[in-house]
Amino acid sequence: MKLTLAKLGFILITFLTNDQSSPEPVSHLFQLIWEVESTSKNNALPALRKDHLYTDNNFTINVRDGRKVPFSQLNENRDSILLVNDHETKLEILDLKSNNYVLNTIRKRARYIGQPKLEFIKGDIWVEVDYNMNITAINIYTKKKLWSTKSSSRIVDKPISINNKVYVVNEKEIIVLNKINGEILSQIPINGQILSELTIYNNYIYFIIRDIGLIAYNALESKTEWIFEMANYSGHINRIIISDEEIYFADNNLYAIDRIDGNLIWKLGSDDGVYIKRPDHVYSIKDYLVYYQYKYNENLLTVSNKNTGQVVYQGPNSSIIGGDSNNPDGIAIEDLLFLKILDGRIDNKILIGVMDDKVYGIELLN
Repeated sequence: MKLTLAKLGFILITFLTNDQSSPEPVSHLFQLIWEVESTSKNNALPALRKDHLYTDNNFTINVRDGRKVPFSQLNENRDSILLVNDHETKLEILDLKSNNYVLNTIRKRARYIGQPKLEFIKGDIWVEVDYNMNITAINIYTKKKLWSTKSSSRIVDKPISINNKVYVVNEKEIIVLNKINGEILSQIPINGQILSELTIYNNYIYFIIRDIGLIAYNALESKTEWIFEMANYSGHINRIIISDEEIYFADNNLYAIDRIDGNLIWKLGSDDGVYIKRPDHVYSIKDYLVYYQYKYNENLLTVSNKNTGQVVYQGPNSSIIGGDSNNPDGIAIEDLLFLKILDGRIDNKILIGVMDDKVYGIELLN
């Protein structure tokens, strides 16, 4: 009898421990506060500026209440603010002060990696890539070509402009150019297929190359500082998240590594029963990492503690944003799609999510 009681005690303790460590419903962390229909022309993520989200439907969304406001009703009494909608066959640059397009062109060019999004830019120079592999700068207002530099192969990533430098990735290298005159400042061999957008932080360039790993390139000293070898390489584009001295990213596993030396801090993967099918949907929100775990043949919205990787919240999309869960298979349509979360928070508590043809305002509860 003593043995039986001991066994029962052990089972009870194990059950309680497992129950306490099991993730809470994701609805305990997130709460929907509004949703807005927004049929994007090219599935572009909106651009956030102060209290409004700018869409490519010529209206903004008030981030606090979801109210639609046409561009024409916004008073931008400052210097000209340029909103860029750069997609596969068209480039639109809107001056929000005058509510006029200063550039609106049709073009033909190869598809960039990453997802389309609207963005605000400063200055009067736009760096463009044409179908003939030329990197070209034009004056946005005069439409005059300022310079053109030939690439040795197809451009695979959208040019990134930071201060007076432009970073362009082709199939062989990262080209760093002077934004003013197009002079090539440096060329960084990549030695493989790039699987991420460039992430530039404190004079370092971070990127992922298939079968090599995550690379930290010291742009000041023109050398590779370290390489972190990955266990798997996905067919999807990897997101690289930098938070102070840590870097977070996923293949089929979720990693936290030290930004300075590339050493592993923690890893969440198959040994923990975690499999991440879409490493392009990993987001940093306050003290958490948000991603999708493939589990029970479903993609569950999952939240981990940044410091430890421990899964603390988990649940389907529809537990936050509603949806019809009365489908014959028991799965809501929203549970089959992936929520894209914009970087940044409003009032430190409102998140913006985009999925299919809707934009969502989501409150962070903790």
